[in-house]
Amino acid sequence: MRRLRFDGQAICAYVFTPEADGAYARMFAPEYGVQEDPATGSSAGPLAAYMMRHALAAAPLRMVVEQGVKMGRRSLLHVSIHAEGIDVGGYVTPVASGTLRW
Repeated sequence: MRRLRFDGQAICAYVFTPEADGAYARMFAPEYGVQEDPATGSSAGPLAAYMMRHALAAAPLRMVVEQGVKMGRRSLLHVSIHAEGIDVGGYVTPVASGTLRW
């Protein structure tokens, strides 16, 4: 990944393959301290738009992005594109919980 840098900036890689109901994706950002992200919601919406633009998905779009499987933290991100914008939500594998007390 270091060879792919532009102007010496650290980068991340969000890779995907289309599937029947959406896509399977993985996100790597070791230069930011993230070896692999199990659920990249901020990338799922742009991925849906990319897939529509390149005829990998059709409008109106509702799709599922599966991520985190290889690291044992399967996530299902639901994406819908409509006239008002893009919505992303879904289900992840929790690894911790806590309570904040004032």
